[in-house]
Amino acid sequence: MTLAVSSSEHRAARTAIGAHFAGRASPATETTMREHLAGCSACRDFYRRYHLLALVDPAAVPAEERIGRALGFRPRRGPSFSGWLRALAFPVAATAVAAVAVLVVVRTGADVAPVARGPIAATARAPHLLVYRFAPGTRTPELLQGAMRSDDGLAFAYTNPAGHRYVAIFGVDEHRRVYWFHPEWREGEPAPAAVPAAAGPGPHELPGAIRHAIVGRRLTVHALFADRAVGVEEMEAAVHAGAVGGSLASRLGGVVAVIQRDVDVSR
Repeated sequence: MTLAVSSSEHRAARTAIGAHFAGRASPATETTMREHLAGCSACRDFYRRYHLLALVDPAAVPAEERIGRALGFRPRRGPSFSGWLRALAFPVAATAVAAVAVLVVVRTGADVAPVARGPIAATARAPHLLVYRFAPGTRTPELLQGAMRSDDGLAFAYTNPAGHRYVAIFGVDEHRRVYWFHPEWREGEPAPAAVPAAAGPGPHELPGAIRHAIVGRRLTVHALFADRAVGVEEMEAAVHAGAVGGSLASRLGGVVAVIQRDVDVSR
């Protein structure tokens, strides 16, 4: 049910949406806001308009930063942060020339939200993966920025605006060893399949920080968003056959999106 525009809960949700995209969200307000969005189509539309603006506004708070803050993480800032955003986040730059949105501001009572008019890049519905590392003996995560230690734990969050039904996250080193994060797959256990994915802009946090003893010096983290529950054995067979990126998606069939992230591993 959509709440009346004049209700305090409705207005609080819109204030929280603005705070989210400004990078000022707290875990408590984020949780309350997303609970409200589940039952309020008007505020979901309000959120989507902010999201479209963030995709094409070069001055917008980077997705990793605002989503990390909303989850309670404090990403470490550094000179490589913006470069990591360009490499991992929605690949708007490649499509911006072909599909540029004209942005205006529309007033609805006391609320102000950006509205996109004109063609919007297809990347607005692309999934997005966030990776955080936990060094041994610490409880404070850092945004993974291209390097990790072999014994770091990794935690993940994602967005899923297209509503893909399943997600799987795993790493592959240069020796083609596969390290499973979601689903977890321990030696001797039956082979699982991709886990159900939450739909919508999220962020959707996957539980726990998974720690593997990475043997290789280079790890490629893969996130597969699919419309069927792809089995881990099927994914491993494709990897061992040399499939990566788009070829991995084609080989598996039914996999709609594949995100890759290369990470240097140190001891």
